[in-house]
Amino acid sequence: MIVYCRDGRGLQDRVVFLLRGRHEYQLTCRILVDEDDADVEACDELKRSFRTF
Repeated sequence: MIVYCRDGRGLQDRVVFLLRGRHEYQLTCRILVDEDDADVEACDELKRSFRTF
């Protein structure tokens, strides 16, 4: 997790590496740090829904 500020707003970049067979995928989810956890849930959903073609 990378935490930083841009234009006075707190941001987080969450990086996840997924292995599927011999392939490695990097997923990056950028969320606004605030009181609402909806962005965190969106990142979790990204990991759960990731599919390869």
